[in-house]
Amino acid sequence: MRISLFQVGVGLAVGYGVSQRVPWPASDLILQQIYLRDPTCYEYLRWSWVVLSFTTPTLGLLWCAAQVRAWFPSLKKLDRFVYKSAAKNGELALELGGVTIPQKGLVAGVAVIGATRSGKTSGVLYPAMRQILGHKNRIGGLVLEAKGDFCYQVRDVLRALGREEDYVEVNITDGWRFNPLAPSLDAYTLAFSVTALLKNLYGSSNDQFWPLAYTSLMSSVILALKLSGEAVTFQDIYQCCMSATALEKLISRAEKVVDGERWFTVSKETYGPRRQIMKDSYGFEWDERLGSYKAIWTEKLNDYLNPPHGSRRHSIPNELIRGGDTEANQKTKDMMDAVRLWYRDEWRNMEHKLKTAISLSVTAFLKPFVENPALGTTFCPKDDSRPILDSMEWSIEQGKVVCINFPSVLSPGIARIVGVMSKLCFETAVKCRSSNPRPCFLVMDEYQEFATVGKTDPCGDEEFFNVCGQAGCMSIIATQGVNSLRSVVGESYKTILQGLRSKFFLTLADSDSAKYASDLCGQHWVYTPSYNLSEQAQQAKLSFGKMVSSKPGGISAGKHYNQQKRNIFEPGEFTSLANHEAIALVYDGDRPHEPCRVTLNPA
Repeated sequence: MRISLFQVGVGLAVGYGVSQRVPWPASDLILQQIYLRDPTCYEYLRWSWVVLSFTTPTLGLLWCAAQVRAWFPSLKKLDRFVYKSAAKNGELALELGGVTIPQKGLVAGVAVIGATRSGKTSGVLYPAMRQILGHKNRIGGLVLEAKGDFCYQVRDVLRALGREEDYVEVNITDGWRFNPLAPSLDAYTLAFSVTALLKNLYGSSNDQFWPLAYTSLMSSVILALKLSGEAVTFQDIYQCCMSATALEKLISRAEKVVDGERWFTVSKETYGPRRQIMKDSYGFEWDERLGSYKAIWTEKLNDYLNPPHGSRRHSIPNELIRGGDTEANQKTKDMMDAVRLWYRDEWRNMEHKLKTAISLSVTAFLKPFVENPALGTTFCPKDDSRPILDSMEWSIEQGKVVCINFPSVLSPGIARIVGVMSKLCFETAVKCRSSNPRPCFLVMDEYQEFATVGKTDPCGDEEFFNVCGQAGCMSIIATQGVNSLRSVVGESYKTILQGLRSKFFLTLADSDSAKYASDLCGQHWVYTPSYNLSEQAQQAKLSFGKMVSSKPGGISAGKHYNQQKRNIFEPGEFTSLANHEAIALVYDGDRPHEPCRVTLNPA
């Protein structure tokens, strides 16, 4: 039997009232005789009177509470207490419906699960944003939503708090612009992020060749763009993947920037038998300083001197001289050599059908950024006509609140691409932060529209929710139910939800979500009554009218109590909640607390 401080306090208060109302009868003659004969016995009786005055009401109250739990197991609200914890040292503490979650509990994640129109946004997300954005530390983060109205509510909150300049809205009309490939990450990390986005949007197969091929292609293209000093955007990657000529020109531009002018040199013995073709077709000339014949490097000349792998021609002895050896550092040259090696020995030696399959898989994702001018202008910025969001790292450190306002009603497919892409950029920025980082938040309404799972790759939401607490990121998601998540990520929804320690269950509309919530709240022991009825008879007779009769007889009835385990909250209780009513599972950063009913205050 659990004993709460409230029950003990009420019992002591009643005991104090009883002791004042019915004091020790010191004037009683019998007690006076006991006092004269045995003072020790008298003192024992007097203190027993005082102790029993307090303990009897307390034990009686606990017994009554136990009977209520045994006879009325549905009245859980009487047996629950709301956990509150005051914020210490100026840290953030989120209060929702009387439940207070300190900052170290918020970084462990909060999940809000409820059916449509149950009050998820107005009862939890909006009050949470008012408290987080109103903190003195000017906390920034990312807001994703699929309906289009929550961003404006966040803007109104910031305006009311005097933080209107911290509002950064990315949209395709007149808002900020954002290049997901602009962060100062290496080419392979950016390519891996795009590949992870491809796998989450279009699914992944058991064959690991295709993800590796996508990553290899995009990492080489991104590295070549970086080496050439050009902007890295989805449109540039699309052009290089679609056109072999564009890819070849890009590598040539990168080589010129890194290597400067380059020449092929051959000896007199090599030049003699091939004089006509080398002079007329490739422009070889004698160089007195080098003591050999030289010609400017071209792709055609490179193929002539160094035939591709599998060619029947043999290579011609030559030497490559780089005119930019004194300008370019060795690290940049090594990266250029890696791009050149990939292009000549891997990409060009692939079968045409295989290269086409790899390119089409990448360009299918990049095509909307080329065909839709508004989308391309927003996420592939190349001018200063509208403000540009430099990076998610910058927005976090500056306390900016980035809202991706692209309602799914405009285009569900593109809205998911934009949302997932922005989320992955934010998650990468959070995981790359240094120690003792500034607090930030990630809020996602209609989370099923942006959910991704990495499984064996470290790029899924389940991985991020498990590590974001160390980076000081508070994740708050809202979804309609487990079936909504299951339709997107399959059975991995359990792995995602286990990374969010605090949960608010509003009214649920499907049995799977109700059963999941009921099982998560746990069970407790209850006493259930059982009845039995028995009849005893002697000299029983059966008459011709088929009636049974007996002279002496008796009937006995019995009632027994059995201890059984039942759910603290049955599944039916989750489906019968009113709007803005919830059952909360709170984790304060140190330990989880018992589930309790709360009434949310709608905005």
